[in-house]
Parts: sequence; C-alpha cells; structure tokens
Amino acid sequence: YLFDGFDSAKRPHSLEAIIKATGATPVRYLNMERCCGGDILAIEEKTATKVVNSKLKDIQYVGADAMVLHCPFCSIMYDEYQATIEETFNEVYKLPVLYLPQVVGLAMGMDPKKDLGMSLNNVKPKALLAKLGVK
Repeated sequence: YLFDGFDSAKRPHSLEAIIKATGATPVRYLNMERCCGGDILAIEEKTATKVVNSKLKDIQYVGADAMVLHCPFCSIMYDEYQATIEETFNEVYKLPVLYLPQVVGLAMGMDPKKDLGMSLNNVKPKALLAKLGVK
C-alpha cells in the first residue's frame, strides 16, 4: 500500500488508519477509491450527480452511519449536493458527512457545535451524535 514511504493513490489507506485511531470503524464499500465526480460538476452536472448517487447507494448498502472525508470536491458532492441528489433520483440517504478534523475533534471530546462547527454541515449528524452519546 505504500509507495516510496507515502500512501498509494490507487489503494489509499491513511484515511482509514486515522479513522481507526479515533476509535471509529472504517467501512469499505464498492468503488470507494473512485472519484466523486466533483471535478466535472461545472461542465457535466448530470454525470457528476449520477456518480455520487451510485456511490451513496453503495455506502448505504454496507450500512455506514456516516461518511468521513477530507476532499473539498467530496464535501460539495456528498454534503452540499446530497439533498439535490435525493430529489433528482427519488432516494433518501440522509447520510451525515463528517470532515476529518470533526472526527478527530469528537475523539478528543470537543463540542460538536461550538468547537467543530457541525451545525454548519448540510446533512445534520444529530442522530449519529445521539448514537455516539454525544450531546
């Protein structure tokens, strides 16, 4: 998995390692290494939203409680566009999207709203936080 001491672009593992270090359990899903399609959103919105819809279905299928990401395009596609994708494809995902610093902050006991800005997430992680016993 390592290429000259760094993470592999084709089979990355560093995000999963950080997630595990926080005490959370990373979940693998079909085509998880594929791009979200955000790079083509401005020129081919239909294709980009199809890509994300497909990936959200795959994530939902494996029963993930949330998605953790660190890419700005992924943030747009999975968090900001999720409601649009649900409406466009007549789906219901309501999958909370957490940014890597938010997951690390939760593991450190930081306040989700005051310290981690979770009230700014488009898909609210309220049920997830309740499941984790975080207020």
